[in-house]
Amino acid sequence: MQAVAAGPDEAMNLAILKLGGYVLEAIEVEPFAVEIEEVTFGFVPEDIGDEEVSINVQPGDFIAYYEPWDGEDYDI
Repeated sequence: MQAVAAGPDEAMNLAILKLGGYVLEAIEVEPFAVEIEEVTFGFVPEDIGDEEVSINVQPGDFIAYYEPWDGEDYDI
């Protein structure tokens, strides 16, 4: 019998089980930016118009958060 690779949900659940007791709860973060060797790191705010702001996780500019900050409407 050959083992089958775990999917992402199963792999995450196994990793969490290894941690022991844990509590899932909301966290709070603030925008920040640090530049190291001309590369920006941080949660960098970007004006997206109409007084709206997105927070981009840098480097990369491929993860962004925006209102309503509860995460209910994000693409997966």
